[in-house]
Parts: sequence; C-alpha cells; structure tokens
Amino acid sequence: MAHDRNLKCVASTGPLYHGTVQESLRREAQTLNQAATREGNDDTHTSAGEESNFFKSAQWSPDGTCILTNSEDNRIRTFVLPPDLLDGDKTGPHELKPYSLIQAPEPVYAIALYPYFNLQASYPLIHPPTEAYITPHSIIWTHYGTHFLTGSDSLIAQFDITRNGEGPVSTFPTIPSKRKKLVGGGVGMKGIISALSLAGEGVLAAGTFNRQVGLYDNHGTGDCISIFSLPQQVGAGTGVTQLLWSGCGRYLFILERRATQIQMYDIRVAGKHLGSLVGHAGDTNQRLTGDICSMDAQEGSGDIFAGGTDGVIRVWNCADPGGKSHEDEGMMKIQPSWERKVGDAAISSTCLHPSLRGGLITSCSGHRRRVLLPWKDNLDSDSDDDDDDDVEKMDNTLKIWSIL
Repeated sequence: MAHDRNLKCVASTGPLYHGTVQESLRREAQTLNQAATREGNDDTHTSAGEESNFFKSAQWSPDGTCILTNSEDNRIRTFVLPPDLLDGDKTGPHELKPYSLIQAPEPVYAIALYPYFNLQASYPLIHPPTEAYITPHSIIWTHYGTHFLTGSDSLIAQFDITRNGEGPVSTFPTIPSKRKKLVGGGVGMKGIISALSLAGEGVLAAGTFNRQVGLYDNHGTGDCISIFSLPQQVGAGTGVTQLLWSGCGRYLFILERRATQIQMYDIRVAGKHLGSLVGHAGDTNQRLTGDICSMDAQEGSGDIFAGGTDGVIRVWNCADPGGKSHEDEGMMKIQPSWERKVGDAAISSTCLHPSLRGGLITSCSGHRRRVLLPWKDNLDSDSDDDDDDDVEKMDNTLKIWSIL
C-alpha cells in the first residue's frame, strides 16, 4: 500500500450515540420509530445510564456486508452497509442506523462472528468443583468454523457448535496450578487470557494481562510450542489486548493497554524480539484494537493500522521486518508511514474490510466518562454550560472510510 493516503468518510452514525446511555437510547428509539424503554438504564446498566455510550469495539462480518459493534450500554448492534456506499455522486456520508439489536444483561468482554452467520445457541463455561460461571475475556473461531476457543483465567476452552447447551469438549489449562506458579517447575502461563489469534498454519497465539504470550499447536489443542514474556522497556504496556499475525505466519504483532509501542516478534526464531512500532497513542486502559493488511501470504507482513487516544489512525509499513535495518542496540524502531485524524475521542477499533482490504476501513470511537445529567446538576449556570459543551464534544461514532 502506498504511503501518504487520504481517507474519505463514506458512512457514519453521526451524533446518534453522542451523550449518555439514556440519551442515546432515546435518540436511537426515535430514529428507529420505536417506543423508548428503560432497557440499558437501571436494570441493565450501572450508574443509571449516566456513562457516555461509547463504542467499545467494531468488526466486519466475514463477507463484509455488515459491521458488528459492542457499546457501553451492553448492546450488540449490527449495521448493514448501504448498497450505494461507494457511489461517487453522493456529496456527504451515508447515515448508518442499526439493523438489529441484542441487549446483553452484563458487559460483553469479547465478540467473534460465526463465519457462516446462521447460529443461535448457548454454551456454558462452568468451573466443575464450585459450579461457578467462568468469564471468557477472549474468543476466536477455528478456520473451519466447527469449533471456537475461549480464553479465561489460565484456561483455554474448546467448544463444538453442534453441542448446544453443553460445555467445552476440551479444556487446556495454561499452567499446572492456579494457586502456585512454581508447581510443575513453573511451566505454563498464569493469568487471564486476554487475546487469542490463529495463524494460517493453525498455530494459536494467546496473550495475558500478565504480559506473557504462549504459542500452541493444532489450533490451540496441541502441544505448547513456546511461552515468552514481553520486555520491560520505555513505551511498554501493562497487558496484552490484541495479537496480529502477518500473512506469512512468521511475525506476530502485540498490542497492549497503556502502551505507546506495538511489539514485533519473529516467531520462527524462537520468539525473537525484533523491535517495536513507535508512535502509537495507546496510553489507556481501554482496549484499542487494530488490523493488518497482508499483501501476500508468502512475502512480508504488510501494513499495521491502529487508532489512538488522540483520534488518529496510524499506519506502519512492516513489509519484510526481518530485512529492515536495526536501531537502538539491535532493536528496530519503525515510525508510522502515514496518519490521519478521524475523530475527537479514542479510536477503540480500526478494521479493514475483509475483501477490499486496501479500500475500506471502519473505525469506532469514544471512551468511558461520567456525564453529569442536568437534573442532577446542583452547580451554577456556568457549570451547566460547561456540561453541555462536554456532551457536545463527545465522539461516540461508527464510521466507514474509503482509502483514496
């Protein structure tokens, strides 16, 4: 992909979700000509809906016809792309409205779209000795779409989609004992499995909030290939939030919370740390996810796209990292090749279209913040004006961009 590209916004939710959870739900109901309800307020959301209704994540459907989002109001929304999305005659961006809504009773930690769409089932994950439910923090489908994997506290579980209502068909503890790390000679990876990613060859990468990464064979059900800890250095983060494989399956890019760099590893050389992508505005506990544009499965890794807390999407050109010159005591420091301001809040997700990977990007924005409601404001009128301005400056928006 060429450097110094321009982005044109071709679709957006606009101000639909600006403001608090309560405000955005009322506005959404009016837009969809539905009766306003108390869903998402006292019964399904804390703080009586006073939190900013920001987008936590967004992802494309496998066929690229719709976008799935997760928001602060615990609602999963589906947005269908307009058929004339790339019509050059339209002067402004298309208006995006949700096609379907799913209200979750609790916060949603991870979403993964079923590759073949038509699936409605539930699969419990329970700790047998205590019968307590286990919360997955990451989820991923296998390449064949017949099974999916979840990551929780020191545990990877595999589910068979044909077994509706049943628990995992197999579980793989990442450490011999959750109580004592030294049990079993200290072998394993302890902590919440916060990120999962499958390479084309079936190698599963699993990352933890304890800043460890483990590699597992046979789509995560085989032997542990290796485990390594991320280095303590300037710009490093406090826990893995996303793992991205290069198209060739050789390089692994690691995003962390509270990090200003994206770590880069050569997996085929015993997890060799090659360096980092610098300039990433990711110093936040919020999960900020990016994407990779792999030009060729046999050559290089392509471009890394990631948004930051400053509302900017940055792109790093990482084709053939192993062949680049090294700096700073043998470690590469790759600067962004280009960047564009796309919002006024943190960019929580940046995703490339699965088919038009060099042509369309979706981004979603916003961050957690408490908004003082007018009826609860006992300050003076000047403070009221400030609060109105604060709500107006919110940028809880889903956008689709065309790369020019």
